[in-house]
Amino acid sequence: MILPEFKWGKNLTNTSRYIVPGLYVFDILQWALASPVQFCFLENDFAYAFYLISMARSVSLASDVRSSVFFDTSTTLVSFIMLGRYMENMAKGQSSSALSKLMYLTPSTATLIHLDANKNIRSEKSIPSELVQLNDYLKVLPGDKILTDGQVISGKSSVDESIITGEVDAVNKAKNDIVIGDTVNRLGTFVMRAARIGSDTALSQIVKLVEDAQVNKAPIQGFTDHVTGVFVPIIFGARCFYFDHLVLVACPCALDLVTPTAAVVGTGLAAEHGVIFKSGAVLETGQKVDKAVFDKIGTLTIAESYSEHLLGCAIVSKAKSITKAALDMALDHLGTLSNFNYETGIGIECDVLQEKRYRVVIGNQKWLEEYHGIDLLDEQLSTIDMEFRQGHTYVLVSLDGVVTGYISISDMIKPEAKLVIDTLHMIGIDIAMVTDDNALTAKCIAAKIGITEVHAGVSPNGKTQIVRNMQAKTISKAGSFSYLMHPTVVAMVGDGINDSPALVADVVLMRNDLCDVVTAFSLSKCIFRRIKLNLLWACVYNFVGTPLAMGIFLPFGYHLYPMMAGMAMTASSTSVVVSSLMLRRFWRKSKMYQEDEVTYTSILSYKVSRSVFRLTRRSDVAVL
Repeated sequence: MILPEFKWGKNLTNTSRYIVPGLYVFDILQWALASPVQFCFLENDFAYAFYLISMARSVSLASDVRSSVFFDTSTTLVSFIMLGRYMENMAKGQSSSALSKLMYLTPSTATLIHLDANKNIRSEKSIPSELVQLNDYLKVLPGDKILTDGQVISGKSSVDESIITGEVDAVNKAKNDIVIGDTVNRLGTFVMRAARIGSDTALSQIVKLVEDAQVNKAPIQGFTDHVTGVFVPIIFGARCFYFDHLVLVACPCALDLVTPTAAVVGTGLAAEHGVIFKSGAVLETGQKVDKAVFDKIGTLTIAESYSEHLLGCAIVSKAKSITKAALDMALDHLGTLSNFNYETGIGIECDVLQEKRYRVVIGNQKWLEEYHGIDLLDEQLSTIDMEFRQGHTYVLVSLDGVVTGYISISDMIKPEAKLVIDTLHMIGIDIAMVTDDNALTAKCIAAKIGITEVHAGVSPNGKTQIVRNMQAKTISKAGSFSYLMHPTVVAMVGDGINDSPALVADVVLMRNDLCDVVTAFSLSKCIFRRIKLNLLWACVYNFVGTPLAMGIFLPFGYHLYPMMAGMAMTASSTSVVVSSLMLRRFWRKSKMYQEDEVTYTSILSYKVSRSVFRLTRRSDVAVL
């Protein structure tokens, strides 16, 4: 096809030359050039949809009429298809760049040390990273990448954890602190004990979550599979009348790429912003959320530390700061504990022996009155009521059945909490707060950040029932032409510590920043809109290209050559992939709005605990 355009090519491809009558030199040259391409193409294991093209080309080679020899068409079709496939693979590789960044430059060696009985370094040697075992002691130098998750045994340093948490500032580490694998040691030298290795490390688990989300199909993929299942047999039947170029133009490759490419790009983009979607189904459910339920302590407010209960840890931390010197001096004179008992979210009790035995009960009013029959005086009730109205949480202390004091704890609201709540309201998501605190304290906190629906005094197990009740309610939502009724889709947002009965993390937020909740919803909506756009493009392409290939518009002077059909098929598949890649270029983090304001607000993030939230529908109640 190209050679005759050159002067020397005209002599070589003179169509009048023949070996025997009917067997022309130019035809043999085309056959010699086209056949290797065809057989190499057939040997490759391409996706199911591409076998339509292989069959079409085989029919082209079977032609023995001089004027209908299209060996050049066969080769051109293969070239278009291979080029398109190459472009698709390149695009998919770019879409997985988040995973590549996460696993980039894992250390190949580690410094293994042996300690003596006094925890002093006895010897050290460099070993391949694959040989590191659990509980091995490793030495980490400034600038080294930390090989595994572990605990600092000795030394101090600061560690760059941005690859995991997204935080720019380095985190100070000292003895007994936890370090995360694949983070970077900045300043000091320390010795650590390997606690998790290989696929058990935090980073490996994150990568696995992202990979699983990219592999698992979203429910909308079932629709495209159904369309393809109906579309292919119809095209096979029409091929008997309209020949090969119809099969080429109607190849359902673009339909097959609609959901996977957008999901791969979207989950990778989410991972870069500290949001991990665990499956394609969650990605789709996220854009349908009608109501978000927030826990209070550790989610809307700042928790001081980890504990079985965050309020308990705050009390202990404050007590240590006040009595540290006294405890150091009188360590041998402290009392002994026995008969310890606790009720999650309510209180504790124990016997303390110090010269004499005391029965100590510490907890909320319900714990003292209903569980132990300890009544409060009127002035004590008045004081507690005043604390409630100020939004404080209290803890009562009693000795031998008499209330002797209380500890007042004030929750500090996260500075971004109100902005996040206002933004979620503006995008049409209802908000509720659920907490095990008393009603007055909970309503005081809720009023400050704009939440009107409050469920207070709820135990961790009770949160599950509240979510179920919300899911059971049917709401109306605007559809394309009318209002549709459907069960409420609920997202439970919490710190994952006391909310485990209600939280099975479908989405993990790697930073303790409430703004990432908005980011997760925004990404989910944006990704799903892109899937719909890709689906629309793939359908329009087939609805327009198929009639052209069938010759329906031939009376009007419009038709589609086989080579152009192959090129159009390749262009449609590539355009779907490119459309998905545009997510990375055009998606931006959502602006945060606050009551009649339309300006972006920069939010500080807090390096505390990782947050998780659960996206649920009515059908998901059984797995809560």
